[in-house]
Amino acid sequence: MTTAWHLSVLCAGALLCARTVRAVAQTSGGTSLPDTSGRGAIAGGIVDATSGKPVSLAQVTLRGTTLRASTGLNGGFTIRPVAPGRYVLEARRIGYELLVRDSITVVAGQTLRLALSVTPAAFRLADVTVAPGSFSFLEAGPTVRQTVSRADIESAPFGEDLFRALNRMPGLSSGDYGAQFSIRGGRHDETLILLDGLEIYEPF
Repeated sequence: MTTAWHLSVLCAGALLCARTVRAVAQTSGGTSLPDTSGRGAIAGGIVDATSGKPVSLAQVTLRGTTLRASTGLNGGFTIRPVAPGRYVLEARRIGYELLVRDSITVVAGQTLRLALSVTPAAFRLADVTVAPGSFSFLEAGPTVRQTVSRADIESAPFGEDLFRALNRMPGLSSGDYGAQFSIRGGRHDETLILLDGLEIYEPF
C-alpha cells in the first residue's frame, strides 16, 4: 500500500514537471527577441582638447541614422547595435566646436573603440539693442541731461503725481511707500528741486 502511494506521488510530480516545462517552452517560443547577430557596436570617450577632462552630456550620432548616444560623467558612450558599414560620426556639445569623424567602419561582431577630443568654443549670442519704450523718458544722445515735458508726464503712468512720473527717468530710484527718490544712489535730501527758479526744501 505504501509503495503504491509513493508511486502515485512520483507520477503526479513527473506529470506536473512535464506541464511546467512545456508551458515554459511555449512561452519562450512565443516571444521573439531582436536578432543582433551580424551587428557591431561603437564605443569610446570624449575629452576636452584643452584640459583633457571628460566631457559629459555630449550627443554622439551617426549621420543618416537614428542611432545616438549621450556621454556619461566619465565622457564614455556606446552605440549598439550598428549594422556593418561605413558611417560619419558627429559629436556636439554646447560650448564646443562640432566634431565630425568621417569613414567610421563597423564590422559585424566587433566593437569599434574611439578616443575623441572636442575643442572649446565661445557660443556667440545675437546682439541685444536696448531702446527707450513707452515707460521711459530716455532720449537718444550722448548728453546726461534729460528733460521731461508736461505732455510726457500726463501721458505716463502716475501722471497725476509729478514725482512718481519722474521715477521713470534713468538713474532715479524710489521706494514703494513714498514719492522720495534718489539720483544715482544718492540720498533724497541731496537732490536739488527748483520751482520757477526757487529752491523747494521739503518737496516730498
